[in-house]
Amino acid sequence: MLALIGATILLLASSLYRQMSLRLFPNDLLRPFIVWGIYLVLLSLWQFQINTQITQKGMKTHLTAQNIVSILYLTIRLIQDAFFVHDIAKMRFLGYTILIAASFIPLFGLYAAMYLGKPNEEAIHKKWFSLLIPATLFSIAALTSDHHRLMYHTLPHEPWPNLSFHLSFGGYLVYFWFLGLLFFQMVVLLKWQRSKQSRSFGVRLFPFYQPFLLCLFSLPYLLTSFQEKPPFELIEYSALMIFIIVFCWQLCILYHFIPVNTQYQDVFAHSTLGMQILSSKGERLFASANACPVSAKLFETLQKQGSALVNEQTTIHAHLIGGGGERVVWQTDCSRQNQLIHELESTQNQLHQQKDLLAKEIYVRSQQQSIALQNQIYDTLSLQVASQITRIKQILAQEVLSLPDYQRICLIGTYIKRYCHLELCYQEKQTISPNDFLISLQDMIGCMKDCGIQTSLVYEPDTFLAPKQMLLFLQSLEQALEQESFLVEMVAMRITSCMELTITPTKQKPKTIVAISKGAWDTL
Repeated sequence: MLALIGATILLLASSLYRQMSLRLFPNDLLRPFIVWGIYLVLLSLWQFQINTQITQKGMKTHLTAQNIVSILYLTIRLIQDAFFVHDIAKMRFLGYTILIAASFIPLFGLYAAMYLGKPNEEAIHKKWFSLLIPATLFSIAALTSDHHRLMYHTLPHEPWPNLSFHLSFGGYLVYFWFLGLLFFQMVVLLKWQRSKQSRSFGVRLFPFYQPFLLCLFSLPYLLTSFQEKPPFELIEYSALMIFIIVFCWQLCILYHFIPVNTQYQDVFAHSTLGMQILSSKGERLFASANACPVSAKLFETLQKQGSALVNEQTTIHAHLIGGGGERVVWQTDCSRQNQLIHELESTQNQLHQQKDLLAKEIYVRSQQQSIALQNQIYDTLSLQVASQITRIKQILAQEVLSLPDYQRICLIGTYIKRYCHLELCYQEKQTISPNDFLISLQDMIGCMKDCGIQTSLVYEPDTFLAPKQMLLFLQSLEQALEQESFLVEMVAMRITSCMELTITPTKQKPKTIVAISKGAWDTL
């Protein structure tokens, strides 16, 4: 109601500004635009009400069409006042568009009323759309009135063109068409009213308000034949007619004469969501049959959090509506969600257990692979030093062991130890440290000296040797000693730019076992 009062005051203020400006500032160029802007704001607010409150789709469509026609007509009035105020012929031609508005605005209002009480998928009978034909013919006749004078005529003494619109037969026909549609709309609204229990006498009179007010405020203009200089207008005639139509629809919405979104009881009564509307104090205004009660403590929780768990199966939600603190409350069944959560938690626990078992299985497999790899390496080493182990067994198989036999066992054992050490380093790191190789040679040299073999070693620290070169050199040294049955007088080793291994057997000439250049070693 406050919005309607505010709109009325704004219309009166705009009309007062228009009348004062016409009389005091006739050359005010902003006047038409300011007045039109006020009208546009009010009709835009009405369109917002249509979009947000009207529930029936067909009714919403035709009320929107009615509003569009109103905006177009007021825009033509703007064009008249702003651009053609001194062009009488164009002013008169654009003035004929009032009959177009009078033909279509009540027709769309009738269509909107006929959708009351119908579901969205149901449409009115197609025969009613035949009324668009006479409305279109009236519009064409109005725009061509200067040629046949069926809508307006001129008096013999009047200059032409002029701004005095004297109604002819066609003009009165449009006027009665306008009234006929309004009364037909009133009958439709009365039929709708009988199916509902109206709460007051004033609400039962709603269908009569629109035709009565429109006839009342149109009568002075009809009696004066829309003269060029009409009397003082409290509200401009065009804006007033549109305002009366919107005012009556707004009253129907305000007093729930037509179904709208706000406080629509049937929606809540048959809602399967347990819907209800609570006041700012938690009092129930409307509720469906299956809505659960909301205690003061629960309402306080809803105000703070917006939702609350009533029990394991039900969650209740609240949303603030309007500006008075009312809340719409609905409930949802969360039993299925809880079941899914429990299943998810159970599945998650199973996945954690499977993850732990999989991690242990991977660890065991990695250990098995590591052991298998180590065994494979040990088997390979055993094959590589098999002949040396056999040699030690043969020496130990003798009945009596002499000191040279023990010395040879130590020499062969040292070779086995050092060769296996270097091979393991190579398998693990894919490289052999030069220091390890040098220590292995020195260890072998110490054992050879114990066996009475004179040994010399020339080794340049900066000499680069590949791992296979080191292993092959050590293997060649041991094989050469075994080949001579350890009866060697002297061994000379030289590792520089080339590698040489020379041995001197007892009472024989020296012979070179290994003599390979560095380039040849690099190819190994």
